[in-house]
Amino acid sequence: MKLLLSKFWRGAIYLFTLKLSLLLIIFTVTSCQQEEEVPEQENLEAITKFSGFVKNGFNDGISRSEASLENNVLTEQRAKAMLESMTEKSIEFLVELGFQESDINEELGGEG
Repeated sequence: MKLLLSKFWRGAIYLFTLKLSLLLIIFTVTSCQQEEEVPEQENLEAITKFSGFVKNGFNDGISRSEASLENNVLTEQRAKAMLESMTEKSIEFLVELGFQESDINEELGGEG
C-alpha cells in the first residue's frame, strides 16, 4: 500500500511539474511574440508640440516669472488669459492624441 501511495504522489508531482513547465513555456513564447508599442508618429508630433508650448511659456506675452504668486503684477485678467491659453492648448493636445472633445469638455465640467 505504501508503494502505491508513493507512486501516486510521485506521479502527481510529476504531472504538476509538467503542467507548470508547459504553462511557463507558453507564457514565455507569447510574451516574446508581442511587439513593443511604438507611439504613432502623430502622437510624437503632438507631444513635441505640447512640450514646446509648456517649455517656452504659456503665451508669448506671459513669462513664468509673471505667473509667480509672489509677483503682484499678475492681474486677474492676465491670469485668466494665461489659464485659457493653457486649457485651450491642453484640449488640443488631448484631441490630437485621440480623445473626443465632448468627453474632455464633460470631464472638465464644460459643455458636452
